[in-house]
Amino acid sequence: MDSGHLATLGGEARLFAADDVPDPYYGGDDGFDEVLAQIEKAADQWVGRLSSQA
Repeated sequence: MDSGHLATLGGEARLFAADDVPDPYYGGDDGFDEVLAQIEKAADQWVGRLSSQA
């Protein structure tokens, strides 16, 4: 989901990452590696936020 999808959904939906994560399909193998790195970084940030709420 990117910011365009989020705007359509509205409500309490939130993006997983602070920045839009691009579709890696057109970026070759390097595109998939870059997207994986972005997702792993965002996952670490989510864990940090959830841990601070506990």
